[in-house]
Order: sequence, then structure tokens, then C-alpha cells
Amino acid sequence: MTRLRAQLRMIFGAVLLAGCAGRAPAAAPSSAVDPRACAVPMTEQTPEAQAVACAEEFIARNGYTDAEPDTARLATESIEWGPAEETLKRRRGSLESPAAGVCADSAGYPYTVVFRHRSSQTSARAVTMTVRFDEMRVQHREFILANVAERRFGCRPLD
Repeated sequence: MTRLRAQLRMIFGAVLLAGCAGRAPAAAPSSAVDPRACAVPMTEQTPEAQAVACAEEFIARNGYTDAEPDTARLATESIEWGPAEETLKRRRGSLESPAAGVCADSAGYPYTVVFRHRSSQTSARAVTMTVRFDEMRVQHREFILANVAERRFGCRPLD
């Protein structure tokens, strides 16, 4: 029995080494094209500053500002339906950039970045994401801007 185990270990080790000896993939991993992942290169800035940069790029890329959207990396939301052209038409210019505030929370989605509505001075939309700056979503519930100005719920205004 011990001899069989030793042989199996050798075979397993050889297979493992052979698998590791292959070349690295030429293409980036699929997460590199994930429409909900941050497309901004990671830098030495604070995590909150990185979250803000990621969210600003995300709303621009997804057509919420006046910037040209990236239709190849369009992230649709669960409340949206119809062709991408219609979705982009509804979104176009609805949010102001740069971000108005950022909220840090240790539970759920740790980073929430707040953007003013173009049509309202009291409400906003929020982009949430994980600590890895992925799984970004525009939350389609009104976010009360006073929470940012009054520094509630871990929020603070951006200068």
C-alpha cells in the first residue's frame, strides 16, 4: 500500500509540474473585459480615491454623462430593457461628473460613490463596488445628497 501511494505521489507530482511548465496565456483573463470591473489602472492613491476614479470612469463608459460611451463594455442594470441604443439614450447626460461624494462602509459594498442628477439639486445616484473595485452597479434608488454634505453613513463630500 505504501509503495502504491509513493507511485501515485510521483505521478501526481509529475502531472502537476508538467501543467505548471506551460506558457502563460497570451490574452488577459476574462475579468479584464468584465463590464463591471474597474478599468482605471491601480495606483498608489488611497482606496477611496481609487474607488472614485473607478466610478467616474464607469458612469462615463456606460453613457450616464456627456462622454462617449463604450458600447463594447456596456453594463446593463436589472431594471433596463430594450436595445442598447435605447438604454444609452435614456442614460445620456443624466448624471454630473465629477463625483459629489464618497461613502466608505465595511459591510456589504464597502465603497459607494455619489453622482448628482443633472435634473435635481437634492438627489443623486450611487455607484457601489467591492474592495476589489469590481461588481460596480449604478443603484437605481434615489440617494439623498444631504447625507454626503452632512457626513452621514460614512459619507463625505469631494472637493
